[in-house]
Amino acid sequence: MKVSETIANSIVKEAWDKNSTMKQNFVKLGLVQNPNVGLHKKKNKNRGQSIDVDTSVVPKLEAALKAHVPTARFAAGGEIRFVQELVEKHGEDYVAMARDHKLNVYQHTPKQIKRKILKVQGTLDIVRRNVDAEDDNEEEEDEDEDEEEEDE
Repeated sequence: MKVSETIANSIVKEAWDKNSTMKQNFVKLGLVQNPNVGLHKKKNKNRGQSIDVDTSVVPKLEAALKAHVPTARFAAGGEIRFVQELVEKHGEDYVAMARDHKLNVYQHTPKQIKRKILKVQGTLDIVRRNVDAEDDNEEEEDEDEDEEEEDE
């Protein structure tokens, strides 16, 4: 299987040159093969050759990244109960939550517990928004039905 057949990103796939090597394509597109190496300038072995860099790819990729909406992560029911019990017993004392061996049987650290609490809060916010939106839709439908009955 060729690399050009496995490129999932449509922006990169469109600008990919099938006749060039992967390294040549990455340089041409202004991308880096290994992000750990960085963009250090090296001496060009082929001083006589100029590389035609396609400067339109990186801004397109950045725009696509800005437009991307992250996937909502939901907390499981057991995790919600776990967090609820910890908060009821300890309030916002994450260190005490971490030291509570009866409730915190998996020995989560204070930071892990804080992240779990934030995740549960996010889940509950999403659920509340969805319930509110459904209530608004039901009210609108009820109003529409009342108007139809009045018209008859």
